[in-house]
Order: sequence, then C-alpha cells, then structure tokens
Amino acid sequence: MKYKFSYKLRLTADAQFKQVFRKARKTSTDLYAVFCCQNNLGYPRLGVIAPKKSIRKANERNSFKRAVRESFRLRQHELGAIDVVFLAYKNAESSSKENLWQHLERQWEALILRQKKL
Repeated sequence: MKYKFSYKLRLTADAQFKQVFRKARKTSTDLYAVFCCQNNLGYPRLGVIAPKKSIRKANERNSFKRAVRESFRLRQHELGAIDVVFLAYKNAESSSKENLWQHLERQWEALILRQKKL
C-alpha cells in the first residue's frame, strides 16, 4: 500500500472544484467547511482552499494546507471514490496544530463512516 499524494489525487482545475460544490454534501466545523461528493474514478481526490481573507499569513495558509494534505495522504485508502474540498474559515488561523489534527481525524472518521453507508 502506497501512501503517496500523487497528482491524480488532487483537484486542480476550476471546473473540478465547481463540480464538487454543485453536487456536494457540506459539513463544517469551527475551523473549516468540507464539501464531498462521489466520483466515478475509483479513488479519492482532494482540494484545499485557504483564502487570504480567512488566513492572513502565507506561512499559516501553507501550514493549514500541508496538514490537510498529510492527513488525507494517510487516510486515502479508507475513503473510497470521493472528491473532498476543504475550505478554511477564519478560526483556522488561530488554531493550534494539535487542535487542527484532532478536527481532521474526526472529519475523516465521519467521511469514512458515511462512505460505508452508501
């Protein structure tokens, strides 16, 4: 089992993000919103949006994105064929790394449970 985050596992094009937003089910925490929908590719894909309006400093935006990508990389084999987009909220800026990781772990668990029900 490989734990890579290759290019094919990323949502890159604007059209891909729009498709997720159009078809998605939304869940949110105080740190971020998560949009997810099924895809027909047989593997999960991830998109991360950390706007400057929500997280002002570039290093904090990059840290948020890095944490989301790393947690996805470790959980990708459990997710199934879904597209997931994380949208950072303003509270993510002041959150500690440990708090962010706890939120992410809970979010992945919820997504995995939802996938098993479908």
